Amino acid sequence: MRAHIGTVAALLLSAGASAREIKGGPAILIGHWGSSAAACRGHHRNPDINQITKEYWSSCSGTACHKTIISHRRTKNGFVLKTAWRVAGEDKEGSFTFDVLAKNVIKQREYFGRPKRRCTQADAIAGIGLSPPDEDPSPGDQTMFSAAYALAVPSVCPHLKVDEDAAKERAEEGKNAWAKSIPDHNASHLDADSILRFQEKEARKAIETDAKELPSFCARVLSAFGENGRVIPGLIVSKKRLRP
Repeated sequence: MRAHIGTVAALLLSAGASAREIKGGPAILIGHWGSSAAACRGHHRNPDINQITKEYWSSCSGTACHKTIISHRRTKNGFVLKTAWRVAGEDKEGSFTFDVLAKNVIKQREYFGRPKRRCTQADAIAGIGLSPPDEDPSPGDQTMFSAAYALAVPSVCPHLKVDEDAAKERAEEGKNAWAKSIPDHNASHLDADSILRFQEKEARKAIETDAKELPSFCARVLSAFGENGRVIPGLIVSKKRLRP
């Protein structure tokens, strides 16, 4: 315990020797923050993850959740951020307290119900082939997204081959699961087609982001869709393996 307290104290001391107001956010808080590994999955493309930069703190995709960081000051246990934001056409200002519990663990007193851990590159990689976490997902959403993601892989990894028939079959399974969850089954099929198109669009955007930001993406995507893939196994193989 004493060593833990010493580590946190050293972190805070490294952030500044006084409690004076300093422009922008503190370097220690910069990053994405989630309550668990599951919450951090694919954090680099999740607009609802808690993100802190030098300039702003965002806790969701809504405009009211996006706060400009005017300045910060150090406290005994962490930092107070002075922020400004706009909601319903009205400008607001407020201060929010962040406690640094460990090197990669923080707690926001006013909003966070529990401590947040710093999201890592491993968490981002774990999101390959999956949509960001959703607290209330609809049946079939994830299946549609993952199948569409797999179908888009050759656009960034031309040496990989997709079993298109199998992927489209999984997309249909997801669409039908979504349709069955809607009371008016006849009308729901029309809606399900639009949901599938939406998931296809989201998957294409996701794979472009992943390919740009994640190292060795084309090799890693096989861990999601390859022979023993963790998302949908057997959808993707390397063309090199298909050669006689």
